[in-house]
Amino acid sequence: SSGRVLVEILRDGGCSCHLAQLRMHHPDSYAHSVRVSLLSIDLGIENHLQESDLLLLGYGGLLHDAGKCDIPLGILSKPAALDQQEQEVMRGHSRLGFVALADSRQLPVPYELVRKIVVAHHEYKQEPYPRHGRDRRRSARAAPERRVHDHHAATLAEMVAAADIYDALASPRAYKPGFSHDRVESMMRAQFSGNPRYVDQLLRR
Repeated sequence: SSGRVLVEILRDGGCSCHLAQLRMHHPDSYAHSVRVSLLSIDLGIENHLQESDLLLLGYGGLLHDAGKCDIPLGILSKPAALDQQEQEVMRGHSRLGFVALADSRQLPVPYELVRKIVVAHHEYKQEPYPRHGRDRRRSARAAPERRVHDHHAATLAEMVAAADIYDALASPRAYKPGFSHDRVESMMRAQFSGNPRYVDQLLRR
């Protein structure tokens, strides 16, 4: 079950350290990360992934917002829509997470795969970032996360991205209430650019 996988991951001190920092900085982002991790593992189970991939989905879900530790609380907790400058700051959290996890060689899973999931978790939207379009597939880019397109990591990142969008819509946030099932469905189908099967599977929860 997803809970069993999550408990196994939470026993890992390296992961727990990053989570503790996020929990102290912004408890709502921590709670969101736990939910995204469980949803991501659920997607992996439903799509018959191996145990090793379930662990990667769990780590990716838990750590996908690790970069928010470096985003000001005034932006994370703003009870209104972000202005353009604030949006640009917020969009930096994917790469900040990629950088923050550079010292995660102690994770008991391939840590570079986890980093690739983290940096890519907003790349399956109608307005993707930090990379978009063919940028994900180019092999000669300056940024380390752009050098090689990794189909395995991309598949896992797509699941985490779907879980992230679903939870962001379905759960209350500082700037909005949790949306109804019908509204979550319409917004997910409009926003998520990945495999629509994941949307169907999440909406059945």
